[in-house]
Amino acid sequence: MTYELTGEGGGRWTVVVDDGSVRVRTDPAADRADPPDPAGDGAGSVRAATVRLSVDTWLRLVGGELSPSTAMQSGLTEAQGDLPAVTLLGRWIDRANGLDSSEVEREGRQRELLRARGGTWGARVNGAGKSAGEADAIAIDPAQRDATGRRRGDLLDYGELYALWERSNWRAHELDFSVDREHWLATPSEAQRHTAWTLGSFYVGEERVTADLAPFLLAAPSGEIEAFLATQLVDEARHAVFFDRFAAEVMALSADDLRGRLRDTEDTMLDAWHFLFDDALRGVAKRLLARPNDLELFVEGIVTYHMVTEGVLAMTGQRTILQYTAEHGLYPGFRRGFSLVERDEHRHIAFGVRFLRDACEERPEMRGVALRTLEHLLPRAAEVFAPPEASSPREFVSYGYHSSQVYGFAYTALARRMRAIGIEIPPPERLMPGPIDPRGLQGDRTTAAPVG
Repeated sequence: MTYELTGEGGGRWTVVVDDGSVRVRTDPAADRADPPDPAGDGAGSVRAATVRLSVDTWLRLVGGELSPSTAMQSGLTEAQGDLPAVTLLGRWIDRANGLDSSEVEREGRQRELLRARGGTWGARVNGAGKSAGEADAIAIDPAQRDATGRRRGDLLDYGELYALWERSNWRAHELDFSVDREHWLATPSEAQRHTAWTLGSFYVGEERVTADLAPFLLAAPSGEIEAFLATQLVDEARHAVFFDRFAAEVMALSADDLRGRLRDTEDTMLDAWHFLFDDALRGVAKRLLARPNDLELFVEGIVTYHMVTEGVLAMTGQRTILQYTAEHGLYPGFRRGFSLVERDEHRHIAFGVRFLRDACEERPEMRGVALRTLEHLLPRAAEVFAPPEASSPREFVSYGYHSSQVYGFAYTALARRMRAIGIEIPPPERLMPGPIDPRGLQGDRTTAAPVG
């Protein structure tokens, strides 16, 4: 691992750790040329990392005045490559300076809990599972390509979507978290809290959408729609189990069962999350139970569930997290599972697009229902992207992306999907909490400025 220190007394040093031996040299190791695969394969590998910081920041770190997590968040430290290597060597440096005792105690407690708990949800061993057959997400989600000039046959029908589900099933209990566990245990408490909050919105959200999808099956306008929604309910339950395995077997959450861990995690969610999941999604699910034959209400529910919750919020968050963990060599087992979750979400969204297009063609007034639902939900719901430390949802940085990039990716994907339905959505200033960068996540990291 290479350290680059700027300022007076600075320089460039490479630390080489090999089977217990430690060497320091002034000729840095070559950087890795090949980018990591966001999906990963569940197996860890040794990779180079480079850390850049000033001499003053280094002195504050080794003196205990500044935590590594705070230095990274504030931009005082820049890390490229494998973050676990950076974290582990930082822990060794802290330990040599007598600054790691609380983290050693925390790691010991978590290891003991994980050892006693063993596998959950039928995961008897932490061996790598067999890869599920990959489905082509680009072929089924209009957001992944230009929807202009789309023919009717370009959208899969409900039977084809059902068959795709059968071909692409995967097993949450087979994912290998053995490397992930070591990454987590080496991570300091402050960084653990940030990661737990980020993943928590998905963890609790997956259980919520599982429970709240049941009324949609009762209200399904056709048997084909009911059959597909039943496959989606199974998917959502599997996603919840995937996150619960990670929470129990890697993050060492203290509660001993799924609902206990969910309660503890939900307590950390912010107002925008509760607005979407408590007020909007659970609200429309309860109304569907009372009025299962109300097509207008069903359209509102599909927009809430498939276009907003999955299409805007989940897909955007998944992309940022998967890219970050791939670039930094973090959590290979989680990355594999989360990539499979993302693949499932593309199929769900493709169903939502197909249903809404058919419903709007049969009853054009449903376009107004869809637009009103979007305009009511999105400006508030999209605030879930803002981390707790953000002073405003209008502008922040998360996982190396400026908020304008996050909002730009979300808005552009939504516009393409709605265009495939036959609906032009309002401009971004009416739907997003802050300005957008039209390049989305393709722009330069953290250098994007608000647009418009």
